[in-house]
Amino acid sequence: MDWVTPKVDWTKDDYYNAQDLNRVENNTKVVADMLGISISSLVLNRNYSSLEFADSLNRIEGNIEALHVINIQWTTMKTNWKEGQPIDYKDANRLEINLLNLYTILAKNIKVRKYCGGTICGGGII
Repeated sequence: MDWVTPKVDWTKDDYYNAQDLNRVENNTKVVADMLGISISSLVLNRNYSSLEFADSLNRIEGNIEALHVINIQWTTMKTNWKEGQPIDYKDANRLEINLLNLYTILAKNIKVRKYCGGTICGGGII
């Protein structure tokens, strides 16, 4: 799976749809793989006839919360969704910004990881 650029500038006038949740779950899996963490099942094939329920939203937020293993800027996840609560732009921003913050720091560390742990011997005059 490849990282999909998240939308992090949601406003009250934006509409959240199936493709947005597919992106969130895809990116959750990408970050989980980077960390080597197992997460609950994913749904990546939502379409416009798909319906989300509170238990699904709690699972999504719980998966993202499980990835919060490093000290970064983080907004607490909402894992107490109740039936009938709509997703608003604040929820959308929370999901995507938390994932983006994790991905950004992990991607930077992976780029420099190949330089760590190298052994350099010789080259000096005794």
